[in-house]
Amino acid sequence: MKLIQGIETPRLVIRPFTSQDEAAFVDFMQSEDAVRYLMFTDEQKTADGARMLLQAVIDSYAGNHPIHSYAITLRDGPWIGSCGVSEVSAGGIWECYYSLLPRFWKHGYATEATTLLIRHCFQRSSVSEIRAYMSPDNPHSPGVARRAGMTDMGIGPYPVWAVHGRMFRMTREEHEKMREQEDVEIQDD
Repeated sequence: MKLIQGIETPRLVIRPFTSQDEAAFVDFMQSEDAVRYLMFTDEQKTADGARMLLQAVIDSYAGNHPIHSYAITLRDGPWIGSCGVSEVSAGGIWECYYSLLPRFWKHGYATEATTLLIRHCFQRSSVSEIRAYMSPDNPHSPGVARRAGMTDMGIGPYPVWAVHGRMFRMTREEHEKMREQEDVEIQDD
């Protein structure tokens, strides 16, 4: 999959990280509320660890296998969180993730960014299925996945880490059907 250079909604921009995102990213990684349910190491949750993680992501953009981790910013404003995708299984099965600074929760930004990221992946790559894995204790992420059109598949093993979590998914066919229904709804207005 090619690196996303920038995709937008009327409110948000999803783009590669830059060094200017460092202060906000470090704040995010040190926010207990923001990272409570995320699979980061204790070292990555320190200021130095967060800086090293961000730099590794930025450095990966120049290589053959970039880390598809992206900044989410308000269209006319600051960094508010991140989202991304990574391959979890052969056959075009990728996972997506999303996370925001707590002060930007409950404004629909995570759903908006996730919906845009999913649409981009299905339209611009050979992704056949997108999944979202989350802690079963996370009270917010399931709602984002549902509003983005994903189906709750229940609790099961996460293919990358030795943990169990809630999985949501959307296939390419489900996405195309959803997009067709959106087009019909828009035409009926």
